[in-house]
Amino acid sequence: MLNDALNRITGSTDLYTSAVPEPFTYIPKEMNAVELADGSVTSSFLTLFGRSSRSTGMESERVNELASPQWLFMLNSGDVQRKLQSGPKLTAMLSQGAGRVRSPSSFT
Repeated sequence: MLNDALNRITGSTDLYTSAVPEPFTYIPKEMNAVELADGSVTSSFLTLFGRSSRSTGMESERVNELASPQWLFMLNSGDVQRKLQSGPKLTAMLSQGAGRVRSPSSFT
């Protein structure tokens, strides 16, 4: 869900591919990570952030603990930086609000 939230905020998408040739060979760019039905889809983001192997289908199979590689990925990932710097939706929001930025003193 973190990857989907990042894509939604920035207006970017990820291209997921499946090693299994049928029936999930084509996965639309607009598809969210949450919607992926195919467990063979390769994504370093999904693997790093605890996607289960789907061998049992049980929630206990998933790792929900935070780990330092996850923090480092969010801080240093070229993909995350690219989405933040060139995501069309985020760029449009920032350019619209650039003229309406309030000074910190106006918040008190």
